[in-house]
Amino acid sequence: MQVLDLYAGTGALGFEAASRGASHVVLVEQNRQVVAQLQQNKAYLLSKWPAAEGIPPSIQIEASDVLACLKRLAGGGKQFDLVALDPPFRSDLMLATLPLIKAVLKPEGLVYAEWHENLLADEAMLCKALNVQEIDALRHLKAGQVHAHLFALPAV
Repeated sequence: MQVLDLYAGTGALGFEAASRGASHVVLVEQNRQVVAQLQQNKAYLLSKWPAAEGIPPSIQIEASDVLACLKRLAGGGKQFDLVALDPPFRSDLMLATLPLIKAVLKPEGLVYAEWHENLLADEAMLCKALNVQEIDALRHLKAGQVHAHLFALPAV
């Protein structure tokens, strides 16, 4: 499984995917200090990888603007099974990022998104933002002020 963790922050989503069997994880974070911490966490995780688990996952950390990175990945034909995005709280970055997701998502790939609003409450708006006719809404939950969403795009 190939995973793309956008607005990685602590890397919790990407590192969790790696620990649960993802073979390749790309974490994208713009803040240089946070990137340095992600590099340290990656080194620690891989140094503790149990031999019984086999080959450790490939974990790549991109010190980049998410929107620029998405355009570059799409231009290179790179696609992922799961795209996780958790932009800074109450920012407009979710709406700027969604239109670029489809180009890097494998057919029937999954999107996990955390935001301050319920994206699934207005499916028509979400479909328009993703430039698709429909989505497969799999799960929504709310914890405090954060809405977590899991959905799939239909195979093309």
